[in-house]
Amino acid sequence: MGSRLPRALALVVAGVLAVAACSGGGGQTAELGSGAAAPTSAPASATSSTSTAPPSSSGVTAAPATSAPDTADVAKARAALVTVDDLPGADWKAKEQLAKPDPPGFSADCGTFTRKVKDIKDLMDRSPQSRSPRFSTGPGVELGESVVVLPTEADAERLIAVYSDRSMPTCIVAIFREQIDRGDAPGLVVEGDPVVQAVDLASAADDTVSFLITAKVSQNGVTATVYMVLAELRVGRAVGELQYTTVQPPLTNDVRALVKPALRRLNEQFG
Repeated sequence: MGSRLPRALALVVAGVLAVAACSGGGGQTAELGSGAAAPTSAPASATSSTSTAPPSSSGVTAAPATSAPDTADVAKARAALVTVDDLPGADWKAKEQLAKPDPPGFSADCGTFTRKVKDIKDLMDRSPQSRSPRFSTGPGVELGESVVVLPTEADAERLIAVYSDRSMPTCIVAIFREQIDRGDAPGLVVEGDPVVQAVDLASAADDTVSFLITAKVSQNGVTATVYMVLAELRVGRAVGELQYTTVQPPLTNDVRALVKPALRRLNEQFG
């Protein structure tokens, strides 16, 4: 999550689905989370971001989600983001950032959990943050990261505690549903509710919370099972979120290899 509660989920999924026909998306059980649980269904909303993103070696710079003063914390958040050169393998390319920023505030219904999520979302909206360009290795694969710098380490712990709450998987489904209802991804149809599982991506972060979201979706005549991994990494008062989306079941070792450089950069800036 980093600079957001699961932000622009529907838009990211739609972007991956747009090229899914070229990659032949799967519908099998992913190795990542194959022994985990936590189905879901219910309510919540996306997040907005405040800042710039880093240039990549391929020359792509992400547009800021909203304007924000270039404070020391914003600069550190930007420096903590992974670049295309950090990613394993030689096939990653930087793409443009998602064009549509998330609205401020929180409007989805997460039941009794809503107040807690809204409070932490409001805090993130006010905090320095930055997000990367989207990275891709080809059709049906995308990766993005955001970093938010909270006022205190206790605030960062509180943010992670919201993600660790047993109500969060249901809330993630609600976020996804609200974005679709809001029209963030025109024409995207979800068959049933996405399934959200907590997964273990053990790392050297101060705190880590990760989810695997599996959804069967269709758009413009293309249908595929899309997998999204959300990895929340806290180091000090900063929280980074990796969003990895693919139409092939993600492998645990592959995802951990993506988490490793993100965690290294976070520790360099905030450890």
